[in-house]
Amino acid sequence: MGRAHPGPATLENTMLNHRSTEVSAFLKSRRARVSPGELGFSAERRRVPGLRREEVATRANLSVDYYTRLEQGRALNPTPEVLQAVSKALLLEPDEYVYFSGLFAQPKPPPAQELRPQLNWILDALPLAPAVVLNADLDVLGVNQAARVLIADFDTMDEPNFARFVFADPKAKVSYVDWRTKAENITGMLRYGMPGNPSLGQLSDELCEQSPAFRKLWSDHTVQEKTFGPMRLRHPDGEALDTHFQHLYVAGDQGVSISVYSPPTGSPSADRIRELLS
Repeated sequence: MGRAHPGPATLENTMLNHRSTEVSAFLKSRRARVSPGELGFSAERRRVPGLRREEVATRANLSVDYYTRLEQGRALNPTPEVLQAVSKALLLEPDEYVYFSGLFAQPKPPPAQELRPQLNWILDALPLAPAVVLNADLDVLGVNQAARVLIADFDTMDEPNFARFVFADPKAKVSYVDWRTKAENITGMLRYGMPGNPSLGQLSDELCEQSPAFRKLWSDHTVQEKTFGPMRLRHPDGEALDTHFQHLYVAGDQGVSISVYSPPTGSPSADRIRELLS
């Protein structure tokens, strides 16, 4: 399971193009989100919602010219102090700040393409909890039997990728009772992981072309690293199964993570999964 990655020259050009596009679109979207009145600015006679560029520049103690170049994606090497000042001026959430500052970081190492045998042991030790191992590109490196039955049999796919599965495979809307919530989580996670990773930028472009649902969610510029929460899966007979979703990063394995869907101990959902897999 895996795919080719671009060479150094292509990687650099792709990084710069995506950085410019993402910085511009993200800052415009966050500027439009802020209420001028909330920050003491007059809200009268505004053709578009949100703050003006000069107001952001004032709050960040920057020249209007420099902030304009930053928002247009033309200021490629802002200092950490500038990034912090702009983030504060735009009231960015912690995940949003990590994403914004990460857009100016160095490229990340290539993602893992194979699963360590020891991680397979962990998967096999989770008989009742569907579990999926992902790399930094959201490629599926491994699954356990519960995930094959309740989510999808990724082993049969040529190049399994979890984002492609959620937005391009009809099985996803069957497996996830709250498909919309899962789709929002994956979109936010993809954007959160994109800085320094041109492969995710290419993946987002691909999904924007292929999936109207993804295109709409992507245009909201939501950034979030959703690592836990309730998630209902669908039993093959149509019954909704309650599980708790937990996304765990594997220390020592660059960008590798495990998504686990655990039914509450002793719950009817746990009993139904046990019956299904026995």
